[in-house]
Amino acid sequence: MMAVIALSLVSCGGEEKKAAEKTAYNLDVNASTLKWKGSKDSSYFHVGSVKVTEGKIEMEGENLISGTFKIDMNTLIAEDTTLPEDKKTMLATHLKDTSFFFATKFPTVDVKVSGYNDGKLATTINLLGKEIKQDIPVTLAITDAGVELSGKFNLDVTSLNMEGLKPSMPEDKPISPIFE
Repeated sequence: MMAVIALSLVSCGGEEKKAAEKTAYNLDVNASTLKWKGSKDSSYFHVGSVKVTEGKIEMEGENLISGTFKIDMNTLIAEDTTLPEDKKTMLATHLKDTSFFFATKFPTVDVKVSGYNDGKLATTINLLGKEIKQDIPVTLAITDAGVELSGKFNLDVTSLNMEGLKPSMPEDKPISPIFE
């Protein structure tokens, strides 16, 4: 589900901070994206995006020490260029139903960040009411406008036992539980 993350955060305060002081940054929703790719194999896949609707991080000097993000699963869309619009809508609806992300019961995915070390965010992702802990490789850039995080990663959802990942027929190839 998660392929490319590009988050832009802007400072909550207007004063220049000393290097050791803590500074909070809020997510710039309009400048942030979360792309996904799900597949059976390299030749059969779907792509799309989902919105990160809330987020903030706390920096101590140039060190990211914590953060939280909220992903709205009801904003999930399919963006396959080969699918007609009605099929994209059907796919997105299917991914939001009980077979996959059960968006009516679990409308958000909550992500907690507990630090950034060696180019990786230490995260706990609460998806379908279960936690997945993962270090996510990202680039952190401090700019005049704020802080930018970007990266590509895979998320293994095997532990979630999603019904939609199981083949409907024994001869069918299953959908991979590793989302990009």
